Amino acid sequence: MSELHIAGSALLSSSAVHEACKHLAKGPECTLQELNLRGKDVNAQDIAALASHLSENTSVTTIDLAGNNIGPEGVSTLAAALKQNRSVTSLNLSSTQMFDQGGKALAEMLMRNSTVRELAINDNKIGICDHVGGYANAAVALAEMLLHNKSLTSLGLGNNYLRDVGAKSMGAMLAKNASLIQLNVRDNSISPAGATSLSNGLKRNTTLKTVRIRGNNLNHEAESKLKAMAPGVIVP
Repeated sequence: MSELHIAGSALLSSSAVHEACKHLAKGPECTLQELNLRGKDVNAQDIAALASHLSENTSVTTIDLAGNNIGPEGVSTLAAALKQNRSVTSLNLSSTQMFDQGGKALAEMLMRNSTVRELAINDNKIGICDHVGGYANAAVALAEMLLHNKSLTSLGLGNNYLRDVGAKSMGAMLAKNASLIQLNVRDNSISPAGATSLSNGLKRNTTLKTVRIRGNNLNHEAESKLKAMAPGVIVP
């Protein structure tokens, strides 16, 4: 079996995870390449079971856990396992309620993992203030990670309350990053000031092809400036 696609099936969460673990437990004999548990009510406990097999797995290349309430704990557990993984290239954790803590855990993982090419963490509110204080800490951590990571080509950060502080960090990163090809920062309450930060970064960036920035608080001037810097910018 090369693909385990349980999204939208009748299997309950526990059965879906059990089925996935059954294949992953085969170790070197596992041939599973795509693990899709999108919207299966997978929780942090389920992630712990999956993660126990993923650190040394060499077959799975795609993991889709979008639409599950994994939370910061579950995302952090998965990130810890993927630090050692050398096969996963695509990871979708959109709408998993990871918040700031989970976003920072992924940034830490990607400082060590050079295999993941695509990361989608849209709709996770990573820019909301956490209990230890600070705004958009995860966005800052991800931007700093991308100053060192040379393998990530696609990053989805849509609807994460990044605001201008997150846009500023992303802009500084874009001025130096040479691997990203696609960036999604739609619906992040970014103002014209934040757009200027992104424009300044795009001015020096030579690799980014597509920037999705719809749904932000931009005026015509800010939109025009972004489009001038990157023809692939998508705005309202």
